[in-house]
Amino acid sequence: GGVPLYLSNPRTRAALAELLPKKQETEIRFADLGCGLGGPVLDLARRRPDGHFTGIESAPLPFALAWLRLRFAGLANVKLLFGDYRSHGLGEYDVVYAFLSPVPMPDLFDQAKQEMKSGSLLISNTFDVPGHPADETVEVADRRQTSLYLWRL
Repeated sequence: GGVPLYLSNPRTRAALAELLPKKQETEIRFADLGCGLGGPVLDLARRRPDGHFTGIESAPLPFALAWLRLRFAGLANVKLLFGDYRSHGLGEYDVVYAFLSPVPMPDLFDQAKQEMKSGSLLISNTFDVPGHPADETVEVADRRQTSLYLWRL
């Protein structure tokens, strides 16, 4: 899909965990679009056994490695899907996380606005959406000086 393999570091994954809704009546549903090796979904699934975590990856090698990592992790609350996130609906997720590139962000934002339910959260690592300022920006204290852009839908 022309998106480089960007990996979310441990500090970013910890920041994501803090951004997840606290325990709620229904189980949280989280998706990582372009999940790469599966770091965020595996980490969050360990931290939040009360949730369901889905990773979507379109590159065969990263997907295969994420699948292997999941098999060895033995986590029942993680699902990996192979393919382009655009072919998967976003309506079932409370939180959608993406660490993609600037190119797909406007289309992803439009898809999220159309499909995600009111009160859900779109998080982009590093890349904002031109013309749509984030509702909140979280600065992660890491070497990359990561910014997480949050839109509450």
